[in-house]
Amino acid sequence: TAGHTKEPGSCVGGVLLFRDSEKCLVENCGLYGCGVLGVWTRSCEDIQIINNDIYECSNGGIELDQSRNITIGGNTFRDLGGPTFKCYGSENVTINGSPVDGNYIGE
Repeated sequence: TAGHTKEPGSCVGGVLLFRDSEKCLVENCGLYGCGVLGVWTRSCEDIQIINNDIYECSNGGIELDQSRNITIGGNTFRDLGGPTFKCYGSENVTINGSPVDGNYIGE
C-alpha cells in the first residue's frame, strides 16, 4: 500500500510516477490519497498495472503519456476526483483486454 495523507488541495505528483522506465510491474497494490493520480507513466515501455485498488486520488486513476506496450487490467477504482484512465500519445495499450491507442480519456 502506498499513498499520500489527505490534505486540502492536491499534491503535485502521482502516488507512483514512472519516467523513462522499462519493464515495470504494479500488481496487487493499494494506491490512495491526494496524489494527483494513482499511476502516472511518462515515456515508458513494457509496463503492467494489474489487480490494484486505486482510490481517493485527486485527478484520476491512471495516466499514460508518450508510453508504449502498456497492459492495464483487473484494477478497481473508487472515489476518484477525475477520469479513471487518461492516455496521451501512447501506443500498444490494452485496458481490460481492449486495445486503446493514441489519445483516450475514459472510465
